[in-house]
Amino acid sequence: MIKFYLLYKRRTPLLRFGRPLYLRTKAKGAVNQILTRKRLATIRKSKETSMRQHIDEILKLVSDLRVSSAEVSDIDSIVYLLMSLPKEYESVKVALENQPNVYLTLEFKD
Repeated sequence: MIKFYLLYKRRTPLLRFGRPLYLRTKAKGAVNQILTRKRLATIRKSKETSMRQHIDEILKLVSDLRVSSAEVSDIDSIVYLLMSLPKEYESVKVALENQPNVYLTLEFKD
């Protein structure tokens, strides 16, 4: 976008607005990343939501972050998921946190 702006700024007066628009879009992207990360950090699984729906919601938020050029590792995503689980899943959380040399991924198999 910046190259486009620099190459064509002399030809069309309207293109002078391209750079400010790009910068506003970039700033909006940063705000969206912050809000999405905040949502990931505070999301909790409700009793009415199935585990599949909950995982899908987490994966959608992670995907939104990745689309906005944020770096989110699988481990980050797993941490978000574990933090979001209610007390009934405490034994699962402890078991996963105490596994030596285990490579965890976000693959969901039916």
